Amino acid sequence: MRQREKNNLEHERAIAQQLLQKLGITPTSERHGDPSKGEPDYICIIDGKTVGIEVTTGYYSEQEARAVAEIGEQPLMADEIAVGEVIEEPDNAICESIQERLDEKCAKTYKGVDEVWLCINVDAAITELKGGSERLMRAHIDRISDGTYSATAIVDSDGIVDRPLEVVLDMTVSGSDIHFDLSRSSPPCSGPMNSVWATTQSAVYVAMKHIFPDVPINAGCFAPIHIAPPDGTFLYARYPRPVAGCAAEVAQRIMEVVAEVSAA
Repeated sequence: MRQREKNNLEHERAIAQQLLQKLGITPTSERHGDPSKGEPDYICIIDGKTVGIEVTTGYYSEQEARAVAEIGEQPLMADEIAVGEVIEEPDNAICESIQERLDEKCAKTYKGVDEVWLCINVDAAITELKGGSERLMRAHIDRISDGTYSATAIVDSDGIVDRPLEVVLDMTVSGSDIHFDLSRSSPPCSGPMNSVWATTQSAVYVAMKHIFPDVPINAGCFAPIHIAPPDGTFLYARYPRPVAGCAAEVAQRIMEVVAEVSAA
């Protein structure tokens, strides 16, 4: 047996065991199934009944279907396990191909078992989607020359004090990682233009996504992006500072300064 086949057997067994653990079931005995003999991937005895578990990789969208089609059922740990079908109506050839595979497993008659459970592992696709987004974002960042780039955007006033507020950004590129430092921005203000930390971060992420629109949006997309908390500035509001205008006005200026410094 080739190493990949052995790895897949261990992977399927691990997925089946995690499923049983989540269901609170401890089998009397267990073993690998032998597909060449018409058996499911995993066989165990539960309350005197021989149960087979057939493990497959599922998806929720066309994009995940493409990831599944590319990676197959690799030996990855699963965080999400479902019993039964989670498949939407197939709307393209790749989805149809995977749907057919699942339909075959559902309809197939397996030998040596009293009943069969279909265990769908969606984590493999999710892991690959996040990894693909991170790799693409890092590839874009890696094409930017290492160094520190700076720019400033202006908010006309805070609505109470007739004095401009500065959004000052120092962006440092180091390999495939990018760091955003807004700590030289204006101090907290009296009017409602203080920005909560979540809005400040979101504005940076939105700007980066607009600069690189081809990167699929998920957690992996933002992994190479590091934002230092600009404590002591109006971009890191603390209670009881007023913040009503941060999303409508200040976020736009943060996006502006990220776009400007990226064009430098």
